[in-house]
Amino acid sequence: MRWLVSLVVASMVGAVLLTKIFEIIFGGILGPTLVNAAKNSLFVSAWTAITTGKGMHDIKKGAGNLRKNPLKKR
Repeated sequence: MRWLVSLVVASMVGAVLLTKIFEIIFGGILGPTLVNAAKNSLFVSAWTAITTGKGMHDIKKGAGNLRKNPLKKR
């Protein structure tokens, strides 16, 4: 269950930070209507990308632990 919580928390924090940075940089340039529309899309995209990246990293790490280690004594 720890892996699920870490994925959710990391994705949430990363997506929120990214959207806040986007809002600060482009808030005055695009206007509030366009920024809100883009911010929603950016939040979902960032959440998905972070979750996928972290999940793939964890899967590769877990698969590496399944390999037979010839130096390890049993």
